[in-house]
Amino acid sequence: MRIAFLLFATILLSSASFAQPDQNAVPPRGSLLERMSSAPGAVIKKEISDIGELKNLRVQLAKTSNITTKDQHFLLARLAYDAKDTNLPSTKAAYLDIAGVDEMTRGFDQIRANLSANPGNGYSEITFKTRDGITGGYYSAKGGWAPFLRISDSDPDSYVFFEKEDQDKLMSLLDLCRQKLRPQPPTK
Repeated sequence: MRIAFLLFATILLSSASFAQPDQNAVPPRGSLLERMSSAPGAVIKKEISDIGELKNLRVQLAKTSNITTKDQHFLLARLAYDAKDTNLPSTKAAYLDIAGVDEMTRGFDQIRANLSANPGNGYSEITFKTRDGITGGYYSAKGGWAPFLRISDSDPDSYVFFEKEDQDKLMSLLDLCRQKLRPQPPTK
């Protein structure tokens, strides 16, 4: 009986150590910056520089690093907007990596390619959502379509509505942001 128990325990331990990772495992939630900040003992440094501005949205480059470990450095896009709260005006921001910027650009491009010339008489909108929780899309405005962003699901004041004429500048800002986030080859 003891031999059977030891054999069973050995098989159980060996199968656990040779098990394959779960292919359906859910990746960690939250942005790269949130995951980096939640690491035990993390001290995050951000160096922010402006890329461009459109309406009350500022597109910025954030060089982030964990100063407790010398090898954690990331470039992120920062979308900052001025929240108009009656009690306390403030600036809020969302952070995206290059994949998030690509996802946003792809969402706008897909919608733009499928927009009808006339949005109709009532209010209409077409939306997409990025993995970082930013909602974007087009809404009907004055006989045409205009882009919008909702930076945060949890903040009702995080909508940024653009004019029809702003769509090209918004796309060029996202393209410039992608260029700045693209990894540079090491210098010799």
